[in-house]
Amino acid sequence: MKNVLAMLLAGAMVCTLTAGCSGKPSGAASGGGSTTAGGDETYTIKVGLILTTDDPQSVMIQKMADNLKETSDGRINMQVYYNSELGSNADLLETISRGANTMVWLDPAALSDYAPSYAAMYAPYTYDDPSQIQTIAYSEVGDAFYDEAAAAGLCAVNRMGAYFGTRHCLANKVLATPADFKGVNFRVPSTELWVKTFEALGANPTNIAFSEAYSALSQGVADGIESPFATLYANKFHEAVKELTLTQHFIAPNGLIMSQEYFESMPEDLQTMLTDACMRFNDEETKAQIDSDDTYKQKLIDEGVNIHEADVKALTEACKDVPNKFTWGSTYYPQMLELLGK
Repeated sequence: MKNVLAMLLAGAMVCTLTAGCSGKPSGAASGGGSTTAGGDETYTIKVGLILTTDDPQSVMIQKMADNLKETSDGRINMQVYYNSELGSNADLLETISRGANTMVWLDPAALSDYAPSYAAMYAPYTYDDPSQIQTIAYSEVGDAFYDEAAAAGLCAVNRMGAYFGTRHCLANKVLATPADFKGVNFRVPSTELWVKTFEALGANPTNIAFSEAYSALSQGVADGIESPFATLYANKFHEAVKELTLTQHFIAPNGLIMSQEYFESMPEDLQTMLTDACMRFNDEETKAQIDSDDTYKQKLIDEGVNIHEADVKALTEACKDVPNKFTWGSTYYPQMLELLGK
């Protein structure tokens, strides 16, 4: 995709320039630091994922955790938990905002109760390709989002600069036009931007936890769900519904969020080490998602999924007023479009 390599190089440059979340380190937050055999303080970070262990993104996060443990000589101990074992994303955000030594992997719109402007990065049909995510994440607009989150006690360690994938709709019928969405009970998270987006498309948004989505599809409580190819495949949603329409409604950024307080409790060298690892992760995750798209699309086809093209122009038109339903639609979003040359 255009400019991907250029943006990956830009991400590497940001990695060297960015020291991490604002603020100077204080003493270790309670419950976080422990001591190694050599006398150095160890900082444990519990990473809560709603994804399965074999989701490619879970694999990438575990790889980063292993590398950090090695490069920090065990002083950063990232422990990864899967399948919502530590709770939902909303549960984790609440504990993180209170200073817990946890981290969560989620989309910018999920921060709406803490840093509502970050949702602008997730507006439907905003990006033309994944490289543009980092154009926003590393800009002055991205800095404003980052500062808003920090003021709420959240540290966006990777500045929401990772590419989660391009999201498409898997349902019990083809969803190529807004008319097709009419009357469809579509599973969405309890995030206002997602609700407004699928209302604009014509669906009935249904708030169902990700951990309950498979059973909801199997039992007919929900008619459809959306995600990138790899996540759809890893969670076996295709066993319940078989019609996959390439709606491309979100070219989706994602971020690693931890407690600002806990981050600042870490020594400065560990802050830099953690930030640099997360910024490298942006580039590695983006490349991995792009490289794996065709593979997981074919896996779905091999499992009997039917692929359909969407009328993306009509869907884009249906969603054009979604940003205007939010304060950021008249402030940050126009600046984003200018940065993207739109």
